Formats: sequence, C-alpha cells, structure tokens
Amino acid sequence: MFKTIDKVEGITWYYPKSKPRYVDQTCVYVYLGHKQDGSTWGRVVVKYSADDWLFVKNAIASVNRIKLPLTPKGAEWKRDNGSGSVWEWSDEPLNSDNRFALQELATSDEAIIRFEGSQYHSDHTLTKKEKEGITEAFHALRALELGADH
Repeated sequence: MFKTIDKVEGITWYYPKSKPRYVDQTCVYVYLGHKQDGSTWGRVVVKYSADDWLFVKNAIASVNRIKLPLTPKGAEWKRDNGSGSVWEWSDEPLNSDNRFALQELATSDEAIIRFEGSQYHSDHTLTKKEKEGITEAFHALRALELGADH
C-alpha cells in the first residue's frame, strides 16, 4: 500500500497500489484512515466509468453467482465527467455488510460488480490486482488495529 499524510487533519491515508491513477476507470478498492490516537477506519470506493451516464443507484457483488450488497440502499453517488468520459462513484464506510462482500469478492473465482442504474445496468469483473488490493487493505487494517503502523 502507499500512504499520504493530511497534516491539517492529522490523518494518514493508506491506499492499495491497485488504486487507479486516473478517475475515469471502473474499479473497487478499500482505503484506510489512521490517526495518531490509534483510531483506524476503512472506506470502500465503488466507481463506474464509461462514455455515457448510467445514473447508478446501487452496486451489488456477484460472487460465484451469489448476490451480496456492496453499497447500502440510499448510498450517496457522486457524478462527474471530462474528456468524453463519465464517472459515478460511491465512497462509503467499511461495515460488516460490505466487508463480507469484499472478502468474498477477493477470494472468489468469479467476482462481478453490477452497477444498477435508473434504467440499465453494467457489470464489471474484478481484476486480479483489484482482488489483491482488497486483501492487502484488510491485512493493513488488521496491522493498524494491532498498533503496527507501517
């Protein structure tokens, strides 16, 4: 993972190396926040990108043909566009529901995210790098929770 430091808020952010460099890439990743007082938390980014709007309302994980919630109902989806691409994303706290779905995605043979839009949907098959990034984030979260800041 790589880290950035927010000196104003006193937060060290940890991101998986698989986090896309550019905003116009469909992806799923977990990143972590850590404060000097020892508090640590995770967040989940689920991002759809294409050349046309989907107006995403929800994302679900399909793990070996079993559907699991990835974003909560009513999740806030943000939207932006540029250079002929659109992107829509959710940045939600890591919780027991999405954590289970992510762990299953990271270890499954067939890991698909379905972005459910207003009228249509789009599927994204997780890459090996995305799966490794999720696993890496969970290992780092455990280490931070145990106090091994690295």
